[in-house]
Amino acid sequence: MPSFMEDRAFAGSMADIVKALGHPVRLRIIALLCRGEATVSDIARTLSAPPAIVSQQLRILRLSRLVDTSRAEGFAVYRLAEPKLANLIQCLEGCTLHRVPARYQADDASPPEDIPSSAERDLSIPAL
Repeated sequence: MPSFMEDRAFAGSMADIVKALGHPVRLRIIALLCRGEATVSDIARTLSAPPAIVSQQLRILRLSRLVDTSRAEGFAVYRLAEPKLANLIQCLEGCTLHRVPARYQADDASPPEDIPSSAERDLSIPAL
């Protein structure tokens, strides 16, 4: 198995996965899909998020190849493309190193405004 320390390409590939999971709604969608397949309506209802937001975030997960889709009775049905994502979600849920900041305790579909966007974060990270 490749090592992050030894294999730069492998580390880059894994960083892409972490980036794709770097939005609260996308992370919650992946956690939900760990339980099984779901439609946009199922996901929106379970997460109490607008279907348009769910669709937008699913598109990013699909482009990142983290979810697959098929059609059933005219609806898109989503599932994990990589079942081992369930292990990652379980690991993240078990992390207690940091407490959940109050700003994340509100149950809304978007990150707080004081958190930089991914584009802003990418600009501030020096390339190695």
